[in-house]
Amino acid sequence: MTEISITAEAYICEPCTRKQGTPVTELVRMMKSPAILNGALVGDEHWGCPICLQPKFPVRKNGRKPPEPRRRTRPRLAVSNG
Repeated sequence: MTEISITAEAYICEPCTRKQGTPVTELVRMMKSPAILNGALVGDEHWGCPICLQPKFPVRKNGRKPPEPRRRTRPRLAVSNG
């Protein structure tokens, strides 16, 4: 039998918590040095602290994708009223 253990704890930005005196647990999605290329925003996205603005965790590029629409199993009927 295989045993798996998982530990989880709330995220806290330690430097900002020491400065503020209260736990800073918020994260914001941000780009450290964004650029516009052919009208599209490009750059590395990170989750970071809203106070010190330091990137903490990279944003996953290949996250969950929306499901593809279901294919029709029956052919469409062509109705002519003429």
